[in-house]
Amino acid sequence: MLKEMNKIKSLLLAIITLSLIGISFYSNTHYSDAIHEPIDCLIQTQDSPVIINNDNDFISLGLLGDGSSTYPYRIENLTIITSGSEGIIVTSTTKHFVIRNCTISTSYAGIFVYSVATKTATIENNTFINNELVGIYCYSSNNVTISDNKFIKNTNGLILQHSKYSSVFNNILINNTHGMYAIENSIYSNFTSNILTNNTLLIDENNAAAYQTYILNNNLVNGKSIGFLLNYVDEVITSTDYGQLLLANCTGVTIQECIFPDVDLPVTLSICSECNLIGNNFTDNAASVYLIYSSQNLIKENYFINGKGGKYALGIFFSSSNNSIINNHFENNKDYAIWIHESANNTVYYNNFINNNPTGQPEGTSQAFDNGLDNIWYNMDTKKGNYWDDYSGVGSYLIDGIANSEDPFPLGSVADIPFITEYGTYIRSLSIAFVCLSLIVIIVKRKKRKNN
Repeated sequence: MLKEMNKIKSLLLAIITLSLIGISFYSNTHYSDAIHEPIDCLIQTQDSPVIINNDNDFISLGLLGDGSSTYPYRIENLTIITSGSEGIIVTSTTKHFVIRNCTISTSYAGIFVYSVATKTATIENNTFINNELVGIYCYSSNNVTISDNKFIKNTNGLILQHSKYSSVFNNILINNTHGMYAIENSIYSNFTSNILTNNTLLIDENNAAAYQTYILNNNLVNGKSIGFLLNYVDEVITSTDYGQLLLANCTGVTIQECIFPDVDLPVTLSICSECNLIGNNFTDNAASVYLIYSSQNLIKENYFINGKGGKYALGIFFSSSNNSIINNHFENNKDYAIWIHESANNTVYYNNFINNNPTGQPEGTSQAFDNGLDNIWYNMDTKKGNYWDDYSGVGSYLIDGIANSEDPFPLGSVADIPFITEYGTYIRSLSIAFVCLSLIVIIVKRKKRKNN
């Protein structure tokens, strides 16, 4: 069992890396006044971690309840602050249990539920603070109910993996590096009435049918709704009413002139093609755009500024091929501006890269990362690449990653990109409107003079 759990931990770490999940956490203090939660609320009395590896452990630990659905075993009213891996572990059980009214802070996972019988686990009314990897991690456990919990400043709030039919409702997430994740066959899960502040919800599945099974109702990101768009064709999204956009199996959708500030992953395109992200403003996000299994998409004239948070505080991460990244502005992202993972034939040119990855990563010190194949970092027709403010001025600009990519034609000056205002519209559009209005005023005045 120990070896199996260690394998699961290693697998989780690998998946988290691919899903932009960092190990460090940050200290952002932009709370919603309505759901403000003090961070220093851990009390002094501390309890030991709880480890349950089979049904007999419920009895040996003297827990109240009998393991039935009417009287589940109760793990409750604990405060666990530990430098060990987990606060509460429940694995390989068949009895009903509830974990509630606990406060947990650990160096790994607050609660780890692994391979428990379907519809036996309930996790409710707990508080997770500063867990260095995740507040709750459910693996291979179906029909888990997770409700009325608070997740504050954890690296990740909640991860469901291979956990179908889960119910996640009435939870509050504040300033976690990343919010809630449903990955790898956590289908038919229901996310309802969750409130996320500076956090988002990511669903990461590898086929379109899986996305159709998820239910998302009345969830809020920074006070705005989540746009969960399935099977959309040729739609244009210009609304700033969304705190997050999650697109799946969409074709020809355009997201234009929107603003996405201060969240961890505001736009995800999964299994999408021929979609466009044009003229949007991404500011102060942990990561801004995530492309999964998506191709023939265009990302153009966007601003990606001040990426912050965990290790993957970047502009664009994609595990997708045949996309175009053109004429965008990347500035002051703490990690790479662009991270290409095992993807081929993407084209990147006429972009500005300014002060990204300023302190360097284990992978290197350039401003972009390429772990793919045959990605092109310049325009093949004009033989012009991108502007890199750290370019030495000699030869090609070398890009970190095992692809050994380079920009052989770095631009000598900053590329011209339309400026996006606070309200998400082009300055040039306002200028055109102003000119038109002026012409109308002139025409009206002339008519008045003729009449006189």
